[in-house]
Amino acid sequence: MSGGVAASLRRIFVANQHHRLLIVSTCLIPKNHRAFSMQYKDTEKPAHPFDYVNKNYNFFRHYYLGGHYTLANIHDNTLFFHVESNFGVRRSDFVKRLANHIGFLPISKPDMDRMHFVDETGTINTRQFHNDYCLPRDYMPIPEEWHLNPNHYGSVRLLRPLLQTMTYQLRMGLSHMLSTGQGIVMDRSYWSYYPILNILRDFGFISQDGQYKYELRNSEIDKQIK
Repeated sequence: MSGGVAASLRRIFVANQHHRLLIVSTCLIPKNHRAFSMQYKDTEKPAHPFDYVNKNYNFFRHYYLGGHYTLANIHDNTLFFHVESNFGVRRSDFVKRLANHIGFLPISKPDMDRMHFVDETGTINTRQFHNDYCLPRDYMPIPEEWHLNPNHYGSVRLLRPLLQTMTYQLRMGLSHMLSTGQGIVMDRSYWSYYPILNILRDFGFISQDGQYKYELRNSEIDKQIK
């Protein structure tokens, strides 16, 4: 990591020191270094940022572009930060401040209602409609309610859309990073919910085979990322 980014991170950590725990982890430590000043932000843009939103980077496009289309955009500040914290810490606000301070792309926590239960017009929430008319045993909680009552019998319904949303956010974040060279700061990820999976297993809401399936799927995603 360049010296300017490291110094900026230290200043932010000093400003955010509380009695609560906050962890920032990175998956890449580059060998090359270059100067980077936060007082005068580097405004240089990639020469050829790949349009990952509208195009798929497949083998034929890689062969046609000669393989240098995205590799030329990657530099020593092409980093991925994963932010974790305890409950009650303003983690989302810290992620935005950190990303803005070092010029990275912030990826906020998943909005499950918007991605799974709200229609295109934004007026109908199928989860809320379901909860208004369903039986108590069929109630579908939201993440905040799960934190208040982790042994709720409807918690297992929360796990699948939550992991799907977080996996999608991780894919889009990595696509942005590898296509443009800009680093990303992620507010949790599907790795954060391994403890949730273990708690559901301890309370008997999922079987051992079901837990193994989720862990196997996540390990395969880890291998693909590496």
